[in-house]
Amino acid sequence: MTRPPKTETEPVIETLQDLLRLIQGTDVLELDVKDGTKRIHIKRAGAFASSAAPTTGTPPLSPPPPPGSTAASGLSQTRLELEPGQVLVSSPLVGTFYRAPSPGAKAFVEVGDKVKKGQTLCIVEAMKLMNEIQCEFDGEVHNVLRENGTTVEYGEPLMVLKRQ
Repeated sequence: MTRPPKTETEPVIETLQDLLRLIQGTDVLELDVKDGTKRIHIKRAGAFASSAAPTTGTPPLSPPPPPGSTAASGLSQTRLELEPGQVLVSSPLVGTFYRAPSPGAKAFVEVGDKVKKGQTLCIVEAMKLMNEIQCEFDGEVHNVLRENGTTVEYGEPLMVLKRQ
Protein backbone atom coordinates (compact mmCIF):
# COMPACT_ATOMS: atom_id res chain seq x y z
CA MET A 1 0.00 0.00 0.00
CA THR A 2 1.40 3.39 -0.93
CA ARG A 3 1.09 6.45 1.23
CA PRO A 4 -0.60 9.51 -0.28
CA PRO A 5 1.75 12.43 -0.98
CA LYS A 6 2.56 14.62 2.01
CA THR A 7 0.75 17.91 2.40
CA GLU A 8 2.76 21.10 2.36
CA THR A 9 2.59 21.44 6.16
CA GLU A 10 3.56 17.86 7.07
CA PRO A 11 7.34 18.36 6.66
CA VAL A 12 7.16 21.54 8.76
CA ILE A 13 5.23 19.76 11.52
CA GLU A 14 7.67 16.83 11.45
CA THR A 15 10.61 19.24 11.66
CA LEU A 16 9.04 21.05 14.62
CA GLN A 17 8.39 17.77 16.40
CA ASP A 18 11.97 16.62 15.76
CA LEU A 19 13.36 19.90 17.10
CA LEU A 20 11.16 19.76 20.21
CA ARG A 21 12.26 16.17 20.90
CA LEU A 22 15.88 17.20 20.38
CA ILE A 23 15.81 19.96 23.00
CA GLN A 24 13.51 18.16 25.45
CA GLY A 25 15.46 17.23 28.56
CA THR A 26 18.24 19.72 27.83
CA ASP A 27 18.96 23.13 29.28
CA VAL A 28 18.42 24.83 25.90
CA LEU A 29 16.06 27.77 26.41
CA GLU A 30 15.96 29.14 22.88
CA LEU A 31 16.57 27.69 19.43
CA ASP A 32 16.68 29.55 16.11
CA VAL A 33 17.00 27.54 12.88
CA LYS A 34 17.25 29.09 9.41
CA ASP A 35 17.09 27.13 6.16
CA GLY A 36 17.01 29.30 3.06
CA THR A 37 13.86 31.39 3.36
CA LYS A 38 12.37 29.32 6.20
CA ARG A 39 13.00 30.14 9.86
CA ILE A 40 11.91 28.30 13.01
CA HIS A 41 12.29 29.98 16.38
CA ILE A 42 11.52 28.03 19.57
CA LYS A 43 11.61 29.63 23.00
CA ARG A 44 11.01 27.47 26.06
CA ALA A 45 9.19 28.69 29.15
CA GLY A 46 11.76 29.68 31.78
CA ALA A 47 10.10 27.97 34.76
CA PHE A 48 10.11 24.58 33.06
CA ALA A 49 13.20 24.97 30.90
CA SER A 50 14.48 21.46 31.49
CA SER A 51 12.33 18.45 32.13
CA ALA A 52 15.43 16.49 33.12
CA ALA A 53 16.85 18.96 35.64
CA PRO A 54 15.49 18.17 39.10
CA THR A 55 14.53 21.04 41.37
CA THR A 56 15.16 20.49 45.05
CA GLY A 57 12.91 21.56 47.86
CA THR A 58 11.03 20.23 50.82
CA PRO A 59 7.32 20.96 50.31
CA PRO A 60 5.45 17.94 48.94
CA LEU A 61 3.62 18.13 45.62
CA SER A 62 -0.03 18.93 45.92
CA PRO A 63 -2.50 17.04 43.74
CA PRO A 64 -3.77 18.86 40.65
CA PRO A 65 -6.99 20.85 40.99
CA PRO A 66 -10.15 19.26 39.61
CA PRO A 67 -10.67 19.64 35.85
CA GLY A 68 -12.64 22.73 34.95
CA SER A 69 -11.74 24.61 38.11
CA THR A 70 -10.20 28.05 37.78
CA ALA A 71 -7.10 26.78 39.57
CA ALA A 72 -6.52 24.01 37.00
CA SER A 73 -4.87 26.36 34.53
CA GLY A 74 -2.69 27.88 37.26
CA LEU A 75 -0.58 24.73 37.67
CA SER A 76 1.51 25.64 34.64
CA GLN A 77 2.26 29.02 36.22
CA THR A 78 3.35 27.60 39.58
CA ARG A 79 6.83 26.20 40.10
CA LEU A 80 6.59 22.72 41.59
CA GLU A 81 9.03 21.83 44.33
CA LEU A 82 10.57 18.41 43.80
CA GLU A 83 12.44 16.17 46.18
CA PRO A 84 16.03 15.15 45.34
CA GLY A 85 16.04 12.56 42.55
CA GLN A 86 12.63 13.58 41.22
CA VAL A 87 12.26 14.81 37.66
CA LEU A 88 9.42 16.79 36.15
CA VAL A 89 8.11 15.59 32.79
CA SER A 90 6.69 18.58 30.91
CA SER A 91 4.61 18.80 27.75
CA PRO A 92 6.79 19.52 24.71
CA LEU A 93 3.85 21.13 22.89
CA VAL A 94 0.31 22.44 23.22
CA GLY A 95 -2.31 19.73 22.85
CA THR A 96 -4.54 17.22 24.60
CA PHE A 97 -3.04 14.94 27.26
CA TYR A 98 -3.95 11.25 27.11
CA ARG A 99 -2.85 8.63 29.64
CA ALA A 100 -3.83 5.69 27.39
CA PRO A 101 -3.47 4.84 23.68
CA SER A 102 -7.26 4.81 23.15
CA PRO A 103 -10.48 5.42 25.09
CA GLY A 104 -11.13 2.60 27.53
CA ALA A 105 -7.60 1.22 27.21
CA LYS A 106 -5.27 0.72 30.17
CA ALA A 107 -3.12 3.76 31.01
CA PHE A 108 0.49 3.66 29.80
CA VAL A 109 1.69 4.12 33.40
CA GLU A 110 0.26 4.36 36.90
CA VAL A 111 1.70 5.90 40.06
CA GLY A 112 4.25 3.46 41.49
CA ASP A 113 5.05 1.80 38.15
CA LYS A 114 8.69 1.17 37.30
CA VAL A 115 9.55 2.68 33.89
CA LYS A 116 12.42 2.11 31.48
CA LYS A 117 14.21 4.56 29.21
CA GLY A 118 12.26 4.86 25.95
CA GLN A 119 8.98 3.63 27.47
CA THR A 120 5.88 5.63 26.51
CA LEU A 121 4.50 7.60 29.47
CA CYS A 122 1.56 9.33 27.79
CA ILE A 123 0.44 10.98 24.56
CA VAL A 124 -0.05 14.65 23.72
CA GLU A 125 -2.28 15.04 20.67
CA ALA A 126 -1.70 18.15 18.57
CA MET A 127 -3.33 18.82 15.20
CA LYS A 128 -4.52 15.19 14.94
CA LEU A 129 -0.97 13.90 15.49
CA MET A 130 -0.38 11.60 18.45
CA ASN A 131 2.96 12.52 20.05
CA GLU A 132 4.25 9.84 22.41
CA ILE A 133 6.05 11.27 25.43
CA GLN A 134 8.80 8.80 26.30
CA CYS A 135 10.79 8.29 29.47
CA GLU A 136 14.38 9.53 29.23
CA PHE A 137 15.78 7.28 31.99
CA ASP A 138 14.93 4.29 34.19
CA GLY A 139 12.79 5.30 37.13
CA GLU A 140 9.45 5.17 38.89
CA VAL A 141 6.23 7.15 38.39
CA HIS A 142 5.80 9.30 41.50
CA ASN A 143 2.79 11.43 40.48
CA VAL A 144 0.54 12.09 37.46
CA LEU A 145 -0.37 15.78 37.45
CA ARG A 146 -2.93 15.91 34.62
CA GLU A 147 -6.34 14.37 34.09
CA ASN A 148 -6.91 12.29 30.96
CA GLY A 149 -8.30 14.34 28.08
CA THR A 150 -7.31 17.76 29.41
CA THR A 151 -5.66 20.47 27.35
CA VAL A 152 -2.03 21.14 28.20
CA GLU A 153 0.24 24.03 27.31
CA TYR A 154 3.85 23.93 26.20
CA GLY A 155 6.08 23.37 29.25
CA GLU A 156 3.16 22.40 31.48
CA PRO A 157 4.01 19.68 34.01
CA LEU A 158 2.52 16.27 33.22
CA MET A 159 4.19 13.82 35.61
CA VAL A 160 6.82 13.51 38.29
CA LEU A 161 9.26 10.60 38.00
CA LYS A 162 11.92 9.45 40.43
CA ARG A 163 15.25 8.38 38.98
CA GLN A 164 16.45 4.86 39.79
